[in-house]
Amino acid sequence: MNYTVKGAGRNRKVAFTCPTCGAAIESPLSDAGQNFPCPTCGRDFVTPGIPELEQSRREEAAQVAAQVRAQKIREHEAAERRARDAQEARDREEQLVKAAERAKTQTPLPQAQLARPPDRSISQAAFAVVLLLVVVAGYGAVVRTMQSKLDRLESRLNELTKTVDRNATDLESLRLTVNRNAGALNSLTDTVNYNADAANRNNRLR
Repeated sequence: MNYTVKGAGRNRKVAFTCPTCGAAIESPLSDAGQNFPCPTCGRDFVTPGIPELEQSRREEAAQVAAQVRAQKIREHEAAERRARDAQEARDREEQLVKAAERAKTQTPLPQAQLARPPDRSISQAAFAVVLLLVVVAGYGAVVRTMQSKLDRLESRLNELTKTVDRNATDLESLRLTVNRNAGALNSLTDTVNYNADAANRNNRLR
């Protein structure tokens, strides 16, 4: 059966003619391989376009796999950045602790200098470190949530791939059945034509 595939993406359609009456028919590509009655003559036919449908499903599965891989790469890079930021925060905290220890070992200041307001730079830096650690912990929760969603998406991709494989097997079996039925129909047509010719010859002899 001759046919053409039009459109792109999920809107692709198959244009063909009814094998019985020749009426022009247009059907979604997703109906390829399924039996439908002709809207004009009512005879059943198998919608063509099975190879294009299989290719479309393989392309969709490949796109989903590419998206999953890209998401994993982005999550890995984000985790590395957070790890570097956390390490830098720990390094700054250690420096602050060492600075405080050195300050304790220094010579006490004169009474006049002790009357000055206390230096709050160390406490402010410690607060900044604590705040940064809280933010890092929050990012960790976000990463775990995104990883869970990513795992579910990968599981769905695996299920989709298995479904495509099963559908491809079913479509192949259907194609073989259609070919066998077509062969049987051709043999039956030849027999009918032969019998008709024989009947015509007998009528002429009479």
